[in-house]
Amino acid sequence: MTDVYNMTIRFEGELNQVNANTFINSLTSFVTVVQEVNQAHFRDHNVDIRINALSKGSFQVELDLVSYSQDAISRFIDNVDLRVTTNLTKIVVGLYELRGFLKGRKPKEVNFIENRTEIVNHEDSKELFSNKVFGLYNSNLNINEALNNNFEALNSDSSIAVFEILDKDNSSIFKVDKQFFGELTSQEKFDKLLPEEKLIRVRTSVHIFKIIFDDKSKWDFIYRGNKINAKILDEMFYDKVDKGEKFSKGDSLEVDLEITQYFEESVNVFLNRSYTITKVHQHRPRETQLNLKL
Repeated sequence: MTDVYNMTIRFEGELNQVNANTFINSLTSFVTVVQEVNQAHFRDHNVDIRINALSKGSFQVELDLVSYSQDAISRFIDNVDLRVTTNLTKIVVGLYELRGFLKGRKPKEVNFIENRTEIVNHEDSKELFSNKVFGLYNSNLNINEALNNNFEALNSDSSIAVFEILDKDNSSIFKVDKQFFGELTSQEKFDKLLPEEKLIRVRTSVHIFKIIFDDKSKWDFIYRGNKINAKILDEMFYDKVDKGEKFSKGDSLEVDLEITQYFEESVNVFLNRSYTITKVHQHRPRETQLNLKL
């Protein structure tokens, strides 16, 4: 089972035909952006971009983004995730929106708010974009070159007055008038805006895997299905250990956990580097199973 998202690219103006170079370069650039987003965030799926038959005298191009798993077996399973092309399209359109918002200038300010990025442009306007959109825009040269080529082609063609992307319901999701084409043909290089490291603090539960009572060493835990090791900094916790509180493999601790992450440029994401428990709130012994003689 495949996932299909229908969308439309519209060229408006006083025309009944469009220059072949404009049409090809603009469409090729759009395809490049789609493929780069898919490679970055949906690489376990292949995406085909298929052009539906053009209406006579129209330069409203209907496209189908067709996604299917690279796993041959899963192609025949009905519960395929049908959100791939929808999410992919949101990122693609977000990249065009970010280019339109910045108009080729560097941001004046960038603030990271959980999974969103607040950007202040040179006109002091504020806009929220997803971290995925900003991360790709800030680091992917192929995407930026494709956007450059798209708007260069449009800007050089005097017959094109509007470039627009429509969703599957034929509603406009991105639109730019000719007066802005020139500003969108290039993007000033960003300063390094993404931090090399960041710290995440969460209150959560971990399960004990290996106990080491030396307060200078790290314990082994299971956290969200992954084995981690973390140093415990809570002195009150070690007071309980010294007073004889018993701990076993499989016990759970409710803790304040700090996760240090570093930015991996090759995959454009933050990865976990180290873990520290700053506070232990509660100790829950593992449930024991009773052996009943029947």
